[in-house]
Parts: sequence; C-alpha cells; structure tokens
Amino acid sequence: ISRAFRPPRMPISIRRRPSRPRSPRRRRRALVRDFKSRGWRVHFVACAKRNSHADALEAEGIGVSEILPNRGADFEDVLATTAPSVVIFDRFMAEEAFSFRVRAACPNAARVLDMQDLHSLRYARHHAMKEAIRFNREKDAEKEKDAATADAAAADA
Repeated sequence: ISRAFRPPRMPISIRRRPSRPRSPRRRRRALVRDFKSRGWRVHFVACAKRNSHADALEAEGIGVSEILPNRGADFEDVLATTAPSVVIFDRFMAEEAFSFRVRAACPNAARVLDMQDLHSLRYARHHAMKEAIRFNREKDAEKEKDAATADAAAADA
C-alpha cells in the first residue's frame, strides 16, 4: 500500500500522565481529537504509570504506551511498532531526552516541539512590566565584569 493511502501515526511523547479533561492541557487534547477527525492514528507515549486518563484515551481510540525513564530499548520498541511519521514533544526536556532516538529509529519522521508551555516566558515578562522590573544587558555585563575584577583582586591578595 502506498504511503498516500495509509493514515500516518503520530506518537506524542510526554513526561507526565495523560491530562485530565479540565486541566490546562485541554488545547493539546483538542489537537489530538482534531488529528483523529482527519484520519490520523494517534498514539501517546508517557513516562508514567498507567491511569484512568490513559484508559479514557484508549476509549477514544487513541493508543497509549508506558515507558520507563532511561529505558531506551522500551522507547525504541514503541517506535518500531508504531512507525510514526510525526512525533510531537510536549516539552523541551522530552525532546532533549527522546529526539535522538526518534531520529535514529525513524529518520523520516517529523519531530515537532510543541511550544505552548512557553507561556511562562510571557507571564514573566508581564510580571516584570507590572512590577517595573527592568532588564538591562549592559548593566548586567558591567556587574559581571566588576565581580570578575573583584575575584581576581581577591585571588592576587
């Protein structure tokens, strides 16, 4: 069967348990449902023990695999059985931990880092503006230079 006639698989690598329906991860679940509605076969890979949320995903026709952290062979087995065409990492740490294995086992799979969790940067910037906290690279560089000079002087003494 040509690739054009097979719906692709898409494992989503996550570090924690599959999310509860009312959690902040609703957007991700909505994306998964959207992929399913377009004929994609979706598969979650989680470094967490199986729970009721995993059962709920399976009830929706979404595959779920549990892998143990630092067990590369387990993850490679999941990659071999699912043969993903797209892998979405929900966090930078997950991408950093597993991307090289995806690249080795599935070189043609697109690897995507979901950046929605970087809202923390926006919140930090908002807080800094609200509290009138200023970030000045030149002043920070001067402080580092002064500290290095003081350390050098102390070492010479």
